[in-house]
Amino acid sequence: MLDVVAEPDLSWRWKDRDEFDEIAARGIFDRRTVDRVMTEALSVIDDLEHKRAPFNEPWPSWRPDPSWSAPSLPDNWDLLDQ
Repeated sequence: MLDVVAEPDLSWRWKDRDEFDEIAARGIFDRRTVDRVMTEALSVIDDLEHKRAPFNEPWPSWRPDPSWSAPSLPDNWDLLDQ
C-alpha cells in the first residue's frame, strides 16, 4: 500500500502516499500497522540517503553475462501440482 520508488541516482519519491494516508485515516489498518509501515519506509529512505546496503552496490550498471541462456519453464508448467 505504500512504496518508496528509488531511482538509479538514489533520488526517491513516494508512490501511493496519498492512498496510504487515506487508508490510515479510515482505520482500514490499525494504528500499529500504519506506524510499522511508515517506520520501515523511513528506514529505507534513510538507507537510500546514506547510501547503505543495498543502495551502495552498482546495481544500475549490472548486466547479466551474455553467455547465459534465458531460463525456460518446463512443458506443462501450469499443470504441475504445487
